[in-house]
Amino acid sequence: MAKLPGTDVLALDLPNRPKPTKKRGPNTRSGCKECKRCVIAGLTCNISFAQVPTRNRAIKPRENSDMSSAASTTSSASTEISDYRILTKPNHVLSIFGNQQQWNFFSVFVFSSQQTGTVPINTLAALTPQIAHGDTVIREICVAIGAAAGAFADPRSDASTDEKLSRTSLMHYNRAVSTITEAKTTNDTLLTVAVASILFVTYDMLRGDTSSAFIHFNHGRKVADSYFDRRCKERGVTLDRLPMSTLEVALYEMVQRLTTYPWALELGFTNARSDHKAHMYCERSDHRYRLEDLPAWFRDLPHALTWWDVVQHHLYHHDLNKVASMDHHDQSSDKATPWEQSFNLIQQWHNGFLPLLQCARQNRTEDLYTYMSTCILEALYLEALTNLHIKFRPDSNVFPDNRSIYLEIVGAAKEMQQNWSMARGIAALDNAVARPLIFVMFKCRDAAIRREIEELLLRFDPSSELAMPLLVMMNREKGKELPPKLRNVERALGWHLTACGCNSGAP
Repeated sequence: MAKLPGTDVLALDLPNRPKPTKKRGPNTRSGCKECKRCVIAGLTCNISFAQVPTRNRAIKPRENSDMSSAASTTSSASTEISDYRILTKPNHVLSIFGNQQQWNFFSVFVFSSQQTGTVPINTLAALTPQIAHGDTVIREICVAIGAAAGAFADPRSDASTDEKLSRTSLMHYNRAVSTITEAKTTNDTLLTVAVASILFVTYDMLRGDTSSAFIHFNHGRKVADSYFDRRCKERGVTLDRLPMSTLEVALYEMVQRLTTYPWALELGFTNARSDHKAHMYCERSDHRYRLEDLPAWFRDLPHALTWWDVVQHHLYHHDLNKVASMDHHDQSSDKATPWEQSFNLIQQWHNGFLPLLQCARQNRTEDLYTYMSTCILEALYLEALTNLHIKFRPDSNVFPDNRSIYLEIVGAAKEMQQNWSMARGIAALDNAVARPLIFVMFKCRDAAIRREIEELLLRFDPSSELAMPLLVMMNREKGKELPPKLRNVERALGWHLTACGCNSGAP
């Protein structure tokens, strides 16, 4: 469970509080099932709910929690107790959630969207929990996504629980929609609606409603375009000179990314194909980033990823002949073939990226996280280079070697798994170790590499939420379709990779 900024809580069951003279209620530090809810999920409790003993009344954990399956009631006749949080000082962060259930669902969202750094960082997802603290619409959608994850993507839950979670999820979803429709059109509301539309896509992907996902994205893209056009008009500048906040940059780059890359609706685990073609097309003539401004080197991985998206966007969505030459001193650039133009562009990006790759390899033992993320960007470059060969030189017998970089990623994941301990939490296992493996499975069909991944997943701790679903999907019987929930898991993972930029712009 991520620690909220400014959290300052004093719980009734602190060890140094005055000892009661009468028998106490359940000691939440003694290892009872209620206390283990977060331990089982690999989270850290930052907010404690003390259970006050009452005479002739049993104590009952809150219902409809996403972790309630790990808790059990202490008696059949029970009355739900009140919220006994004690704030040592006024704190708006701890008062924005109406009840424990909302906090639980929000925590599920925070856990699932956590950016560990082993795959390229999704800046918009990293900012969303912080935005949700002050924005009701964003908060309601986050809670809806947390509930939807339990209703549509938890293979262990039963139909009754799924129905309850689905209703709860829909309730928060409708609250967000109602708030948006009632809001007046201002720059702030346009920005909120654009961010909310991306979150609505996440919600739709979990539910398997890809038609609604595309509708939400197209609406969000138009709202984002309208927002940036208004900002440019107010400032009297063009888009490439418009000053942007961190959130505005994250939104712009996310819309560009989701327009550039085809959406990954399946990861190669099943033969089922989506009925929807998840290809988007750029409708803008102006852009924030120009190819002639492509840096000679990149200051860090996010900077390299930003320009990787730009290069991919121009390669697959625009005619390079209409783009100003990157080298104004090269008089022969106008005579370059499409292959030469494309190859030179992608090679220029790679020349600026190489110092980061070399540094990551040199510091591999000290920083495996950065090393894995850097290797993923290198794998994307090699994949794009292969696609260019296939497009312009289909008869060529020489193609880039992708296999070695995939083996590097798997080897780093194996080392991280061996060094993992329960004290580091499930996030370090499922988010940091499993997701790079999912990337390799998505990109690579080499039987030996996939066998290594399967053996590594078998060594995952039983508390992992991803290992078993991945193993089931990898070992399905030929011709047998995945259960709906596992199909939702696969689609959600594909959406995560697309949103992080782990895809190719090739159609």
